[in-house]
Parts: sequence; C-alpha cells; structure tokens
Amino acid sequence: VTSRTYRQSSFAAPALQKRDPDNQLFARQSRYRLPAEMVRDNALAVGGLLNREIGGASAKPYQPPGYYRHLNFPTRKYQQHTDARQYRRGVYVHWQRQFLHPMLKAMDAPSREECTARRPRSNTPIAAMVLLNDPTFVDAAHALKKRIVAGPRGDASDDERIDFAFRIVLSRSPEPEEAAIVKQMLASGGQDPWLGVARALLNLGETNTRS
Repeated sequence: VTSRTYRQSSFAAPALQKRDPDNQLFARQSRYRLPAEMVRDNALAVGGLLNREIGGASAKPYQPPGYYRHLNFPTRKYQQHTDARQYRRGVYVHWQRQFLHPMLKAMDAPSREECTARRPRSNTPIAAMVLLNDPTFVDAAHALKKRIVAGPRGDASDDERIDFAFRIVLSRSPEPEEAAIVKQMLASGGQDPWLGVARALLNLGETNTRS
C-alpha cells in the first residue's frame, strides 16, 4: 500500500496508454468504482454525516417499505434507525442474505449466498438513480450543501464556494469549464440551487471512482 507503484495516479500520458492499454507494466494505478459500501461512506463523509463508531450491532439505514415481504420463516419487519446509527459505515449495514440492502445491490455488492473472490462492476442507470434518490444520499447532499454554503468562511464568494466544494468532494480545484457549468446551475435558479450542485457533485463518476 505504501509502495510507489501502488500510490501512483490512474491518469497516464496518451503515449503510455497506447503502449500499455491493459496496464500490465503497472505504470499507473487501476481506475475503478469504489466498492458499494465505500460509495455510501464517501458520500456521508464529504457531507460530514459519517458515524465513525467502531464495533457494535448492525446499522439499519433507510430501506423501502415492504422490501422483506417475500421473506418468510418467520416474517420479518425492518425497523430503520432514526438516530446517528443510520449513518454508520457501510460495513455495519444490516445484511439479510438474499435480500441485501437495495443500495448495496445496485452497486454490485455480493449477496453472500456464496464466497466471492472478485466483485463484478457495472455502470447502469439504476446506480445513478440510487446516487440521486436514495434517502441516505439525499441526506448527504443536504449536509454537503450546508458545508458549501458555509464555505471556507462566512462571506465567501460563489467562486470560492465552488472551489471549496470541489476540494472537499474531489480533492482538487475545478477546471474553468467545470466552474462555468456550476455557475450556470446557480444562475438557472430553482428552489435550492446549491443543493442541486451538491447532488451533482455526489453523482459524478470521479466522486465514486478510485483514481
């Protein structure tokens, strides 16, 4: 993990991409979406909601009503937590065999019916819909919006808030084109433009990709 090879960026010059498209020479880092649990953890962390408590009983975040209706012997009723436990790390999320949490399923987490040596990775509209509409991600977006509006200081300009948002979500400043797009989003109005910006940032491929 601390080796120079492992700590490389996944970005490479076109000449290197052409010479070694499959990265067999390990001249760059592999680039792929974060595991399901970490996608959730990342969103909660940048919003400032992540509960970092270690150990203890399973956490029960939001889940669609009636999701366990076909699970019998005995019939189970899911009761979600309404306190900070629902924002615990994904590794603690209650996991019902064959009925794993819908968010985890959409992000290709295994069902635990059998051992899995390597998780599959897909890129589907369902995953994007989860990032936009799952209640946990909506909560994370609202919390992130509050951080952005507060900005690096109370009287920060829109440009400073945009830069601050990119730094806490993507660990970099925005490119000029990206900043212009965010300004267009703000100028378009809407009920809560900064919330729209927060939701867009959480749904970016770069936000949910190891690079």
